[in-house]
Amino acid sequence: MLADVVLDDAAVSAWCARELGAPLGRVLFRSGHLSQVVGVELADGRPAVIKIRPYEPRLAGCVAVQAHLAQAGFPCPAPLVGPTLVRGLAITAETLIGGGTQLSSERGAQPFAALLARLIASAPGPADVPALVQGLSALDLTVTGLMTVAPQGDGAPAAFARVAQLADQLGLPERSMGMSDDLDAAVAAGTTMVRIGRALFGERPPRGTGPPSRRP
Repeated sequence: MLADVVLDDAAVSAWCARELGAPLGRVLFRSGHLSQVVGVELADGRPAVIKIRPYEPRLAGCVAVQAHLAQAGFPCPAPLVGPTLVRGLAITAETLIGGGTQLSSERGAQPFAALLARLIASAPGPADVPALVQGLSALDLTVTGLMTVAPQGDGAPAAFARVAQLADQLGLPERSMGMSDDLDAAVAAGTTMVRIGRALFGERPPRGTGPPSRRP
């Protein structure tokens, strides 16, 4: 519940002064569902977004991944501070990206697919995986396996073999790899998790031709 994770403006201002070097100037917006999200302008004029949520160890890893993506040029806010612990709550600050509008559903999945492709391209390469796993372990996060999506074409067997090799080298028991089109290659490489919805349920119907919604 959002009511369980709300800090008042005085507490937020004190945190900003301590962690960002300036107290709260004014609130630009408030949002949130499972977490409290507050867009602020600090007293020195800098904008930021403060996020407050129940503390979980995984949040440190999430912030580390977000920082990597921002540095790689992915269009996401760059972390500024955190997570820090206040009253059992994790607080982070990130840059405020202004403008923009919500995408219309009429455009279909293409914009989201393009963004996903850009996200995958921003991910660390295989040579960076050992250091990444070590860094996550240093944050008290338990890494149990690796996941990959194979390239299109004939590259799936080599990609799966590389992931399996990395998992073996790092002592990780799980390797999530393989979808409907490359299931056989994934099984041959020793996958432990597959994503084969289309093989089980068939092709998705073209947009607008599926069964009518039962929502009122």
